[in-house]
Amino acid sequence: MLPIRLRIFFSLMLQRIKMFSKNRRLFKDIENEMKLIGAKSFNTNNKAGTLIVKCDDIGDFVLWQHTIELFKEKASRPIYFVGNKVLKEYYETAFPFADKAIWIDKSKWKDLNYRISMYDEVASLNAEIAISTCFTRNLFLDDMLILSSQATQKIAWSMKHHIYYAAWLQQNNFLTQIVESENRYLLEYFRNLEMIEKIYHFSIQKEITTIKNPTQKNQLIFVPLASVPSKSWDVQNCIATIQEIDSHFEKIILVGGPDSTEVCAKIEKSLQNNKIKNLSNKTSLTELFDLIAESQLVISPDTAALHMAILSKTPLIAIANGTMWQRFANYQPFVKSFYKLITPRHVSMQENKLKIYFTRAEINEISVMEVVNAVNAFLK
Repeated sequence: MLPIRLRIFFSLMLQRIKMFSKNRRLFKDIENEMKLIGAKSFNTNNKAGTLIVKCDDIGDFVLWQHTIELFKEKASRPIYFVGNKVLKEYYETAFPFADKAIWIDKSKWKDLNYRISMYDEVASLNAEIAISTCFTRNLFLDDMLILSSQATQKIAWSMKHHIYYAAWLQQNNFLTQIVESENRYLLEYFRNLEMIEKIYHFSIQKEITTIKNPTQKNQLIFVPLASVPSKSWDVQNCIATIQEIDSHFEKIILVGGPDSTEVCAKIEKSLQNNKIKNLSNKTSLTELFDLIAESQLVISPDTAALHMAILSKTPLIAIANGTMWQRFANYQPFVKSFYKLITPRHVSMQENKLKIYFTRAEINEISVMEVVNAVNAFLK
């Protein structure tokens, strides 16, 4: 078997080759989609209000939610929101801020008829202003929804900031306002505030605001699975870690979405520990946030639970592969007392060098004892 560093090298090279092929297909798909949208009839009458498009995933919304009150204060009415369908319950429970919301089922986005129906629904809003909030723009989803809105003003971050497609500046051409930043490596929590500042021309204090702060119970929240394999620690490492630290807690709660059910069941079966409560795919996002907020400690990969812990000031150990850590995990300067980020030892944590390629072998360089020692340091 090849040494781990060599496996990582070949895996990263293969990823670059696949990315090149994917880019060529994406460019052609976008070109055809823009022609399709451009052929639709254009409504120029009685446009009003602000359309906000944000179809990325759960963690990204958690990192963006603090801007909602600012949009409510500054954006012209009515306000429309287009988002990822998986966030519908969380939005309706905690943040029903828009006058109308449209929910995109991303699993159907490859279906041309479904896309056309969504384009027509967005266009029917007749918004005057359309804003895409994602720093790394989703070119075949959010961008196409902004274009289909037929809004008089179309606003998004410049393509020069895009992680993978910074040279595709032609994708700025359909915008009427291009937002630019002086800092490519800004923590996403503050990046979202930066967009508000640049669109509405005012300054916002840069601090992380706690959303929840209930009485903490002697329980551990363990999140064994991230949305992609390269961000997920090996299940045997999770099992070994729980065995080493279970004496610290009265209860150990396993959480995650539908894709984590099998992994959580394996952990539960392997440990046969009556302290363990398996809530995989049994909590809403609102319930998960509440569970995290009332816990003594969270152990999580780079997933939504990480950000929920930060925003509820719950002590957190993050197990991450280091990919884009400056944007999504660099909370340490702001929450030093309750946050520990653990990355593979070979990952160079340079402030001004963004890691964008990754492989699953990397995260499993993190040892069980590194995590156990971090837990003991928090609870000593």
